[in-house]
Amino acid sequence: MPINYWTEQEDLLLKENYSTSSYSEMLLILPNRSGSSIYNRALKKFRLKKDASVVKLNRESRWRYYRNREFFSIPNTLNSYWAGFIAADGYIDTKCSKVSIMLAEKDRGHLDRFCKDVKYEGPIRTRIGSGFSADSKYAVLDVCGVRSWVDDLDRHFNVGANKTKILRPPNIFEEDLVKAYISGYIDGDGSIGVYSREYGSNGKDYSCVSISIVGYKPVLSWIKGWFDSWAETNRKKKSGVVKSRSQYRYSVNGARAESIINKMLGVDVPRLCRKWEPSINFMVSKGYNIDYKFYSV
Repeated sequence: MPINYWTEQEDLLLKENYSTSSYSEMLLILPNRSGSSIYNRALKKFRLKKDASVVKLNRESRWRYYRNREFFSIPNTLNSYWAGFIAADGYIDTKCSKVSIMLAEKDRGHLDRFCKDVKYEGPIRTRIGSGFSADSKYAVLDVCGVRSWVDDLDRHFNVGANKTKILRPPNIFEEDLVKAYISGYIDGDGSIGVYSREYGSNGKDYSCVSISIVGYKPVLSWIKGWFDSWAETNRKKKSGVVKSRSQYRYSVNGARAESIINKMLGVDVPRLCRKWEPSINFMVSKGYNIDYKFYSV
């Protein structure tokens, strides 16, 4: 991952505006920088301090954006979906009680949907030059001051600050909640698609649906257990969780994948259209009776 160095222009904007601008204003002035990055650069590099009036303003308006603090308090299908998504593709900061999600710009609509579901009125920022490409464009959402979210995500779903090192299965047992959680996890760290390949001696084209998920072994083994219960197989050797370089992967293909997808579609959650729609269209063409309306792009 390339290092996102500060530019001379960014340093100039920081020195000109930091002392007299609020935290929210600085995020707009430096859209490619997080609040902690701005604070550390100002303090450690330039020893900048804020005027007393700005400090007071920050204290008064620090958490000025409304959000439903109790959103994750009682597990349901909607918050289980988003918990799965955050488990796969989010970041938890326990020190400042912050939940962050950064997606490719093409998936900004999914962050819009999350804001709508949790009733968050704050901005979604655009960041350039982060990730695996210096020219990549991302949509970034930081929801601060949500200690209740941090506690509830940890208590009900085992999603915490150290999820990048170890992630455990959620503490949910109702089947619909499990379907919702796994759907969210797939949208964050999985793929669903229709793949074609030549099959047989005559080279006939064969198309099938495939589900592939990456992550930590305990969670993938838990997902595999549910998949096996939803779509049994007569094969002596079932597909398993395998290690691929520094991470684990679990995949299901063909008729079993179709049965699992059909099962998960039984819960109404805001899945990513671009991931699910191709497989659903393929399944409908084979005779599946599916009438699912997507929430997100």
